[in-house]
Amino acid sequence: MSSRKLEPFIRYAEKTDYLPNRDFVCAYDCRLLYCLSGRGTLRFEDAAYQLVPGTLCLYPSGIRYLPLSAAEEPMQFVILNFDYTCSHSEQVNTFEPVRPELFDSRRFIPSWGETGEPNFEKPQILPDFQNVENELLEIVREWKMKQLHYREVASSLLTPVLYRVLRRLAVSTQGGQRVEEVLDFIHTHYAQHLDYGLMAQRFHYHPYYLNALIKARTGQSLHRYLLGYRIREACRLLVSTDDLVGEIARAVGFENKDHFSASFKKIIGLSPLQYRKEHNL
Repeated sequence: MSSRKLEPFIRYAEKTDYLPNRDFVCAYDCRLLYCLSGRGTLRFEDAAYQLVPGTLCLYPSGIRYLPLSAAEEPMQFVILNFDYTCSHSEQVNTFEPVRPELFDSRRFIPSWGETGEPNFEKPQILPDFQNVENELLEIVREWKMKQLHYREVASSLLTPVLYRVLRRLAVSTQGGQRVEEVLDFIHTHYAQHLDYGLMAQRFHYHPYYLNALIKARTGQSLHRYLLGYRIREACRLLVSTDDLVGEIARAVGFENKDHFSASFKKIIGLSPLQYRKEHNL
């Protein structure tokens, strides 16, 4: 449970495609980045995450980070500089990130620690989080127009976004072990007909809740995850066997060869035979 109610304080909000840094930087306050379009990568010292439309990233102050756009498909994104509480609201000016060697710990604002929420102590990368996009764009509009009390209005709009983040993280944590069991079941039985209702009964979940757990864990719906797994297995069989396309379709759980071929091309961008040819079989 939080030791203090979330009461965010925004210092900067913008919709942009501009990424000035080409090396790691540190920020004095916290950051939110939401990918609207394009693709990119968010790097930390020990990990890197792919950014696609709908991905929301929260990362605390004081850590090294580097967002990069894909050269062929640059990102457009929302960026917020903020604190989780109003304890330092007297500091209204924007804090520019600096190179790690120039970071001054005396200016550091660890507002995430004031919330008592351990989830805010580390970066959180949440794919498929479009349900907060309208709020984030409204925050940017308020900030751009700068009407009376714009900072207060913009900051208040961030509150439900942060609570939705906590809700999703809670769902992912509470159902984590069971979700892994569901994924293991899919990986073992993908070649069979899988009825989602029966799967939900097997794991003692409502179908909608099971789908929500899978989506929180993988960023994809149950249907999309199963389809993607079947196509990945088909790719493996196409390059490791000389089985006919229809045989491979049945081996990975498709009852209809045409449906398999259409699904394969939609996801991979090539027909099964083109994929096999490009991989020298």
